[in-house]
Amino acid sequence: MKKKIRNYVWGEDSEVSGPRNYFRESIMINSLKQHVKLGKILDAGCGTGSLSIRLANDGYNLISMDSSALSLRHLIDKVKQHGLQKKIVVKKGSILNMPFRKNFFDGVVCGEVLEHMKNDKKALSEIQRVLKPGGVCIVTTPGHPENWDISDYISGHERRYTKADLYQKFKDEHFRNISCNFIGFPLNNLWHKFIYVPYLLKKMQNSKNMKHQKSKNSIFMSSQFFQKLFSQIFYFDFIFYFLQKGNILLVTAKK
Repeated sequence: MKKKIRNYVWGEDSEVSGPRNYFRESIMINSLKQHVKLGKILDAGCGTGSLSIRLANDGYNLISMDSSALSLRHLIDKVKQHGLQKKIVVKKGSILNMPFRKNFFDGVVCGEVLEHMKNDKKALSEIQRVLKPGGVCIVTTPGHPENWDISDYISGHERRYTKADLYQKFKDEHFRNISCNFIGFPLNNLWHKFIYVPYLLKKMQNSKNMKHQKSKNSIFMSSQFFQKLFSQIFYFDFIFYFLQKGNILLVTAKK
């Protein structure tokens, strides 16, 4: 298993998390809209670009950056399919040393990236550098270190965060108006345990990318229609928001 985990290529997949991923992106989009109506947005660590596509369709101009050439090829195909060549610029680069000048972006979105960085402090420093004064960053990461499981190993995570630790990291990099909260309990947690982790383990046992197989699970997970439809169930979790037991940490912060 360790060899498979080490060699697994995430760039072969599009939106592996299905409806839960769609829900998380929806929360990020809604948070960004509250602070940045229009402007130039950086999707830092964009992966195969599902969030970038949705933001562009909502009117934002983006630079979508990732270090994986394979992931970016998926995104370039999607940009062409959606006719968004004028809205999205695809850029290869590292979040640890971004090829942009200081005070360049009105907003930065960074979804499920920091937990992969050995030097997350440097990553946050770079986000702060490229933001304009008053610019906003929206970040999500896995939370609750005590909930670490096999999916974290498979995903190549360096850590899960506590709320206090992540808040302090933003404060240390001179962000202000920091909001840091857990979302996604109980349905999100149940989805992770009983649907996502078994699905992920099954993928690890197959030599082929499940997205290209005709199983019901594969069709469900990769279908945009089903992702959007079934993502609505996760809004139920906001009833229990005050408990702060969700696995997703959502941060909104200003420069």
